[in-house]
Amino acid sequence: MKIKKEDILRGARYLINGGLGLLCGVGSYYIINKYSGIWYIYSLVIAFILTEIISFVIKKFWVFKNKDIKETKLQLFLHFVFAGIYLLALAFFTRILVERLLMQKEYAQALLVLVFLVPNYIVSKKIFPIPKTQQN
Repeated sequence: MKIKKEDILRGARYLINGGLGLLCGVGSYYIINKYSGIWYIYSLVIAFILTEIISFVIKKFWVFKNKDIKETKLQLFLHFVFAGIYLLALAFFTRILVERLLMQKEYAQALLVLVFLVPNYIVSKKIFPIPKTQQN
């Protein structure tokens, strides 16, 4: 099986999106957690929602170059269903890392984002199918 140039570019764009998501997620989490005074799990949820909105737009239009507007509502729904599952896993494992293994909150979140990178990519490819013009 030969790897196509577009697959490599898509992977690179996905990694860039992941880096932006990591910066946005950890950055907004840090700001919300530090300055709002709310419980770190609530900060995690708020930061996660902000990050997922940005991530949806970048994944759909830039990473996967899926410009099909008719499918946007379904894709948004599927993206947030998966994001909800991901959020529960992220909150669960963040709590374990922070409260049981005594890891710093920001490091725990950053580590888990990296751990979930590949499963997230696989699901994202299903949510944002590659346009037929790029499948040749």
